[in-house]
Amino acid sequence: MEIEAKQRNQRNRRRERAQRMLAQRESLASAKQQQQQQQQQTRQRPNDEEDSHSGEDEDPAAGLGLGLTRTGHPRDSHSRPPRPPRPPRPRKKSSLAAANQKEPPFEEDIIDGFAILAFRTYEELELETALLLYRVIVQAIGYSNYLRDK
Repeated sequence: MEIEAKQRNQRNRRRERAQRMLAQRESLASAKQQQQQQQQQTRQRPNDEEDSHSGEDEDPAAGLGLGLTRTGHPRDSHSRPPRPPRPPRPRKKSSLAAANQKEPPFEEDIIDGFAILAFRTYEELELETALLLYRVIVQAIGYSNYLRDK
């Protein structure tokens, strides 16, 4: 008996909620429709007020009664909703700042005019020697091409 009463109450609550939601949707739809009708009416008759008065208080730059604004476009008389402000432009990271933040793979000490390099790992030592060898070869090839051209 209690289960049937609970189910009945639940069904009734669901029906009431569905009716409320339906009524809310209908009211929103009718409000939207009224707003669209008002916008269409204002588009059809944008300058009724200007036509009704005499030309005494008329602004000479008002478009000579043609429904035009100062820029000359008839669409300018309709106000557009304001656009949201642009987000700030991302700042460019300079390559110098990135180079300063990057740690060198070795520490260099100069003692009695000799540069002593201290690498953290053996792999870093191998990588640096390979890069140095590559730079020397590229420089030698570039220099030989330079001599060949002369």
